[in-house]
Amino acid sequence: PQGQYHQKLEEALGDGHARVRKAAVDVLRKDTPDTPQLALQWIYEENRGTPRAQNTLLSTVIDDIPQSSLELITNNKIEDARQIHSALVTVNSHQDDKNNALKLLKHLLEERLQQILEIALTAMEPLCAKNVISIIRAGIGTQDVRYIANACEALNSIPKQTLTQHLGELIQDAFLPKRHAKITSTGSIEDALESLSLRTDAWLQECARSALNIYKENKTNG
Repeated sequence: PQGQYHQKLEEALGDGHARVRKAAVDVLRKDTPDTPQLALQWIYEENRGTPRAQNTLLSTVIDDIPQSSLELITNNKIEDARQIHSALVTVNSHQDDKNNALKLLKHLLEERLQQILEIALTAMEPLCAKNVISIIRAGIGTQDVRYIANACEALNSIPKQTLTQHLGELIQDAFLPKRHAKITSTGSIEDALESLSLRTDAWLQECARSALNIYKENKTNG
């Protein structure tokens, strides 16, 4: 069945081994007449699969995607990363030594935040001057204050500020220690976990559901 075939392909695109991802890309190109349209559907419309799978797919077809679609993907992923960061702030604000699943979820959210931002940067790359994105990547990757300052300066050099304003704010909120320390959550941990458990990313969904179940049990047992 088509659904099962796409699921297997999606898993292979997100595999930890580069050779498996390349094989999945080759199969996709061979079997899918309009690969760029499928990529837009999975990445932008359905938010399907892991960030790694989405980025593999985007990198494969990026030369065939129009600028307007790349801008849509960029804005979509910046907003998605903002939601992940908001959930991370809520999780960090909730201390629960009895919930190991919550600790695992925290690390996964930190990883997903960087991975989703990487999709946004991949989509932005053809829209920017050479080396701008590598400077921004260095800021996000090292989380060093000096590199983050360089990243924000590089963002300001991009003419299309509608693409960069929210990204700059998010990078500062997520990775600058002073800004990060000031951000507190007013959200409910239960609401945040419920929301994460409904996402299309299977591993994130599973971790959130596990943390939510333990949270509810601990709440019931006092």
